[in-house]
Amino acid sequence: VFTDMTDDGTNINGHYMLTSSYDPDTNRFTIDPEFDVVTGTYTSHTEGVAVGDRIRILTLDFAWIGDTTAASDADNGMITLADRFEGMTDHMVLQNLDRQSNGFAIRNCVVERIRSRGLLIKGTDGTIEHCTIRDVRMAGILVKPESNEWPEFGFAQNLVIRNNHIIGTGYAAPTNNLYAAINVSGDTAQSGDPIYQLHRGILIEGNFIENRRNESAIKVSHA
Repeated sequence: VFTDMTDDGTNINGHYMLTSSYDPDTNRFTIDPEFDVVTGTYTSHTEGVAVGDRIRILTLDFAWIGDTTAASDADNGMITLADRFEGMTDHMVLQNLDRQSNGFAIRNCVVERIRSRGLLIKGTDGTIEHCTIRDVRMAGILVKPESNEWPEFGFAQNLVIRNNHIIGTGYAAPTNNLYAAINVSGDTAQSGDPIYQLHRGILIEGNFIENRRNESAIKVSHA
C-alpha cells in the first residue's frame, strides 16, 4: 500500500550516459564523468556495463540512432560498441537497456492520496496489473523520461499495464494531458518522425478508469 505520500508513489528509473568523444577507428565512446541538468550535477554511470549488454544510442535531443551491444566491458569510462551507425559523433546519449531498471512487476498494490504521480515508470520489461490507484493529484500511471529536469531515464519497452482500477486522478490540472489517468510521453516536442518514437511494445488493456478529473483517460505519444 502506497498512501499519503508527498511525491510519486514509486519511481522506477535508470540513468543515462553522456559521451564526450567518439573514436570511429575503435568504435569506442568516452563517457563524461558528470553532466548538468536544471536540478544539479549528476554522475554518468558506466559501472556494470558488460560485454553483450544492449546499448541504445541517441542524439542529445533523444532521437534514435540505433540499438547495439557492448563489445567489451566498460573500461576507465570508455565503452566499445559492436555496431556502427550513421550519425554517431562525439556528443551522444547512451542508455544501457540491460542495467536500467528492467524486469519489474507491480501487482495487487493500492496507491492512494498521492501528491504527485501514482506510479512513475522509466524502465523496460515491466508489468503493472491488478492495482487500485485512487485520488492521485497528477497522472495515475505516468510513463515518461525526465532527463531534462532529473537524471532519470528512460523510455519504456515491453511494458504491460493491465486490469488496474484508476479512480479520481488528475485533479491538479484538468486540461493538462500530462495528468491523464494513464500517460505515455517523451522528453521532447511531439513529432511524427519515427526516430522520436522510443516507447516500444506497450500493452494497455482491461483497465477500469472512473471519475477522472482530467479530460483524458489515456494519452500516448512518443510510442
